[in-house]
Amino acid sequence: MSGGHRGGWFTSTRSSGVGSCVEVRFGAGLVFVRDSKDERDSRPVIGVPPGGWVSFLDSVRR
Repeated sequence: MSGGHRGGWFTSTRSSGVGSCVEVRFGAGLVFVRDSKDERDSRPVIGVPPGGWVSFLDSVRR
């Protein structure tokens, strides 16, 4: 994930910039994921351990 970023949040380089992607941020021993089209500060954020994130990405790539 080396696309655009805002405040430490990253989107995929394959994201078209129309708000139909997820944003990811690394920190505090967790990987945080949120919906890119929801601009509110109170938007829902999911935090998963790094191993869980790697497993998720491996599953998506198959």
